[in-house]
Amino acid sequence: LTVTRQAADAIRARSYLELLVEPELTVLVFRRRGWSDAEYDDWSARLIGSGTAFVVPTRYQGASAARIVILSPRTTVTDVEVVLDSMA
Repeated sequence: LTVTRQAADAIRARSYLELLVEPELTVLVFRRRGWSDAEYDDWSARLIGSGTAFVVPTRYQGASAARIVILSPRTTVTDVEVVLDSMA
């Protein structure tokens, strides 16, 4: 839960991202400002293809968004920041 709170702060600190829902448990839902559905799909494919992270687009209020679910206790806020920075 600490990593989730820190990751939410990291999302808020990036002007190109928007936290859509205050996190509950270990789920983060956020948007990359200005991205199309195709850009989310491309981003997700790059992360999965490189072995960086398994993050797939989701929908929030009818629009594409990103959702990170932190499951492993080994995940650090730095790990999440790598994913966030890949959206810059």
